[in-house]
Amino acid sequence: MRMEDMNDLYDRCFSVLSRETELVGKIAALQEEVWKGVAGQDWENIETRLEAVDGLGAEFREAEAEREAVLSEFPGSGDEKGRFYAFVSRFPPASRNKLAGLYRGLKTECLRIRASGDALAGFLGEARTLAEACLEAAFPERRGRLYSSRGTQLPPLSRSLVLNHHF
Repeated sequence: MRMEDMNDLYDRCFSVLSRETELVGKIAALQEEVWKGVAGQDWENIETRLEAVDGLGAEFREAEAEREAVLSEFPGSGDEKGRFYAFVSRFPPASRNKLAGLYRGLKTECLRIRASGDALAGFLGEARTLAEACLEAAFPERRGRLYSSRGTQLPPLSRSLVLNHHF
């Protein structure tokens, strides 16, 4: 592969990795806001934050596909990690370290976000189970069904449940 082609691939890979790192940072910040919203019971803003996280996740998947496209232009085989490190091994140490550092930082941050997201999902799942158990204990005749203030049946806990000061 010609050197100018390699430099073009380097620039494109660096640009994509930088964009992915920026997106992951935004996702982490929004995820932190969701955790604070859950802790502070700010239910109104949690949904908007989760929708924003979903949108950023879609952008991240596009950037990831773009990075894979860049790496697929490099001759080599193997999984993503092997192909990436084979790609960066062709560059001088300074450039190699720059790309590898971005890649490792991105992967580390992704793992942290995934762990935090899994913990949040587990917490919310337990909260949902607790809410269902409390409603079942308080209103056994309803057999887990919820009703709106107008008397129409609601899907079970499909959205935030806010109780008045009394049942």
